[in-house]
Amino acid sequence: MNLFQEYEKQQGWRDWARFVEFIPLTANDTIVDLGCSVGDVSRMFSRQVKHVVGVDINSEFIAFCDSRKTCNQSFVVSDFQNIDYLEIQRSFGEVTVFGRATLCPI
Repeated sequence: MNLFQEYEKQQGWRDWARFVEFIPLTANDTIVDLGCSVGDVSRMFSRQVKHVVGVDINSEFIAFCDSRKTCNQSFVVSDFQNIDYLEIQRSFGEVTVFGRATLCPI
């Protein structure tokens, strides 16, 4: 099983919606989703906010996200340290950054 397949499988048992519901979001918010992987959490956010920018260092994940993105989603291949957060802010206004750590079995 490759990394992409592992992350897709994990989406079946991770209950991200349970955590996202506690984040105070408004329809005018822009979210930067750090480590967006296959984009499921980005998609949840996109139903509640103005725009979501998903960021992941894995280009395969970003290509998958791009293939199913909605009009208020964009995705960037980058690591967390090198993404231009100021450019995102200039493009979308104030942003909320959401990151999460996930474990992948070795």
